[in-house]
Amino acid sequence: MRTLLVTTMIAALAACAAPSTQTKAPHMKLARELSSVQPWDIHGIRDAGQSLDFGRWEVTMPAMFANRHAAVGGGAPLELPGGPEVTVYSGLKLSADQTLYDFMLTSEAEKSRSWLTEFSAMFRRVSRPTQMVQILTVATGLTQPGYPHLDCKFSGWQTGRLSLHANFSARHDTGSAEFAGRSWELRSVNVFADGHVPWKRFGYEIARDGHVVAAVECIGYGQIWMQPDLTPVEEDELAVVTTTLLYYATLLEEHH
Repeated sequence: MRTLLVTTMIAALAACAAPSTQTKAPHMKLARELSSVQPWDIHGIRDAGQSLDFGRWEVTMPAMFANRHAAVGGGAPLELPGGPEVTVYSGLKLSADQTLYDFMLTSEAEKSRSWLTEFSAMFRRVSRPTQMVQILTVATGLTQPGYPHLDCKFSGWQTGRLSLHANFSARHDTGSAEFAGRSWELRSVNVFADGHVPWKRFGYEIARDGHVVAAVECIGYGQIWMQPDLTPVEEDELAVVTTTLLYYATLLEEHH
């Protein structure tokens, strides 16, 4: 009996002393204004053809992506609309990718409140021809200033527009969303909760008059925060904006 007791105590002490192998999932830094706000979890997958929902909102028509590509220079052929294919040789290659897609978001509390969002996301790069360095093939490229660029049009129960462009070496986004005279300021969050600044967007803040009223985290399954004093109409506007940013974040990962 004494041997069993000693063995049990040793096992318990070892468990307490052993370092934990579990690590917390990283989260983006949350604005002070939202620190006490309970977030909505996002359910579903943000890939093409997949639905998602959060709070009282649901994507009833999932996004389908359509891509267009064009390039000029560096020996790449340039396809002229209605004309022959022309090859342009230069020291640089300019390439552009445009992704068009749309989705429909519906309020589960009021089915008549639906929004159709039409996207146009543009990516542009400048690159040099591929060079051989010893046994490695190296291609150097740089995203053009101001890109990627996102433009959206909202229609349905309410109409509005969203514009988002990149700066700070194309890794930080700023923009705005407009609805019936109301304007929301958009900016990406590139900081972890622990203060570490990675070279990546992890979510977006939405502000009005410089005061953060909502945020969306785009890493992992994602979460959405909204200030509790917003009106139902304002919440609907922010719901369609945050859903737009969720799909856009997925597209950015594909172009990383």
